[in-house]
Amino acid sequence: MDYLCCLSPLSQRSLNFGLLGWTIAISFIPLNNCVAKDMGYCYCSVVKIVTAVIPVAPILATTTTTTTTTTTTTTLAACATCTESQITFVSGGTQPGDIPMTNGVVTVNGCAQITVTCASTNGNDVLMTFNNGQGGPTSGTTATVSATLNCVNGAWQFQQSGVTETITSIECMQA
Repeated sequence: MDYLCCLSPLSQRSLNFGLLGWTIAISFIPLNNCVAKDMGYCYCSVVKIVTAVIPVAPILATTTTTTTTTTTTTTLAACATCTESQITFVSGGTQPGDIPMTNGVVTVNGCAQITVTCASTNGNDVLMTFNNGQGGPTSGTTATVSATLNCVNGAWQFQQSGVTETITSIECMQA
């Protein structure tokens, strides 16, 4: 089946013209389920040859207006796609130092970065662990521990002493 696809619907679905004493009528019928939707508005063509002369309206001059639309697409760098929701913050208890704190994601040199802090309010030492107890930043004994995570290829990573670890959860615990 031959069909015609357009970016917008046809404003006139039939066309009549004379040729050597014959009148040819072409009608365009919308297609519903035979062509993929991303092809726009599609129509089947039905051609009829009529032996009698059908009066045809004179062709009037038309004006064509062309509109240009510019679409700007911004693609984020892979290091800018991380969100705070990719990290599970686990409370290691009920004390204020047991709750990981953050000021949210910031952008540094075009890449996402987040700093997480475990801070004791009563002077006790705190410990920060990553990914359900798989270690954390080493800072000795202190009442405040912070870790800065950088977004790398869409995942949060922590680097210390030449070791890089992908972080999915952070827990604070007081000693």
